[in-house]
Amino acid sequence: YLGGGDSSTNGFINLQDSNGQNLFTVNVDGGEAALDLRGYIYLRDVSTGITYGNIGYDGSDSLIINASNNDLVLSADSGRVIINNYLVTDNIQSKNGGEDTLEIAGGYSNITLDNSNGNIILNPDGIVNINGNATFSNDVQINGNLHVQGTLNAINRTEVNIEDNTIRLNTGFTGAPTADAGIIVERGTGNDTAIIW
Repeated sequence: YLGGGDSSTNGFINLQDSNGQNLFTVNVDGGEAALDLRGYIYLRDVSTGITYGNIGYDGSDSLIINASNNDLVLSADSGRVIINNYLVTDNIQSKNGGEDTLEIAGGYSNITLDNSNGNIILNPDGIVNINGNATFSNDVQINGNLHVQGTLNAINRTEVNIEDNTIRLNTGFTGAPTADAGIIVERGTGNDTAIIW
């Protein structure tokens, strides 16, 4: 039914159910229209009967957009789709099968995932903190300094080549000497061999 207004630019159009609940309302106030919807708007091809999706809400505070038969495509003139709050998703996948670059940029970080060569580039303005364990299955290249604040448990190498012509042991020790120093060679079932000072 049509609701009255005080002028030709004010009023409303209501679509109600049998209980008098408003399902679809168009409010016109001062020449500007607002659409109120309770339920869903279905996007359907009337010639084939195929439903391609719907827009609406399920009684909660969430806006629901469903694409029934294919992808949900958001195309902005600026080339950007802006989400002002959190994006919650199970998976982020490249549209072109790995040829794109996913870039997450902000005031303090810049993370680039380049799937064409498998690179993950972190360009932070501050410090990158990894609170859990990190496992590297291949080579690790460090262009700057390596600072280890914890305990370095073990280094296993089949061959060690040192360019420096001197090796300094017990570096950083101060005060009167209290401990011996030297090089110990593991001899298997035999006694170890050592050069001790």
